[in-house]
Amino acid sequence: MVTLPLEWFLVTQNSVYSAESTYLFKKMTHTSFQNRMAALATIHAKEKIIAPIFEQYNIGLQIRVASVDTDSFGTFTGETEREGSQIETARMKCMAAIEQTGLSIGIASEGAFGPHPSIPFVAANVEIVMLKDTKLGIEVCGQHLTAATNFSSQKVNSVEAALEFADSAGFPSHGVIVRGNPIIKGIHDYETLTFAVSQALAQQPLVQIETDMRAMHNPTRCRAIAAAAADLAERLMTLCPHCRRPGFGRGASIQGLPCNWCGLPTQEAKGYWMECPTCQYREEVLNISEQYADPACCMFCNP
Repeated sequence: MVTLPLEWFLVTQNSVYSAESTYLFKKMTHTSFQNRMAALATIHAKEKIIAPIFEQYNIGLQIRVASVDTDSFGTFTGETEREGSQIETARMKCMAAIEQTGLSIGIASEGAFGPHPSIPFVAANVEIVMLKDTKLGIEVCGQHLTAATNFSSQKVNSVEAALEFADSAGFPSHGVIVRGNPIIKGIHDYETLTFAVSQALAQQPLVQIETDMRAMHNPTRCRAIAAAAADLAERLMTLCPHCRRPGFGRGASIQGLPCNWCGLPTQEAKGYWMECPTCQYREEVLNISEQYADPACCMFCNP
């Protein structure tokens, strides 16, 4: 294990390198993906998000959409429950794309919405974009966590209340769903929304209206997917210093930044791990710009 201070690393288009050391985290041009085709599992037009990111980073892969029914792995509206975890579901989508096309590379994304892990009473969107390469024997995930989401729902008893909710959720550029009988998805105009809510209210006193979180109906989520795709691209460009395979990237944070008053370790991060998803090699990167934590974060000084 090598310990390197965070501030040493300077990022350029072609490499991440240490200003005070000869050690390199290679973000370099390599031929692992040159002239190869990848199968993207999507029915929600995610190729329009992911392919331009890969082109921007000059990965070398050509994207081909695989005709995989990704809704069969789970839907946000609950008609089909997601059986596995977010990672497991992305992996199953990748393998389905590989099997359907006969290609050796599968790509898939999977989103999740819920309470933010560190900000109380705030919704969060976690996006992952996975690449699975059966030829190289690698599985690499890009990730992005953000509070920038319109994920919300509300029960309404009038068309006016539904229109007010829709406007607050970014309608009409962001689609909404009305849970009547049947459920109507992908609504982007006021006429359809008014009709759907009126029809549902004729059947029941309260109707749930919610944001449509599918990628092609939610520009805010598209930006999160793009960020996760960019993280994946960064990892694919970075070779592990141990096994020399693509995918080396930032992993878990390292807690224990000492308190500025008492010097005891806190829950604040003092750095993070750079990790290889293939051989599990990792290196510690310490943040030398913040050597001490605010005493407010210390369980001893501020119990």
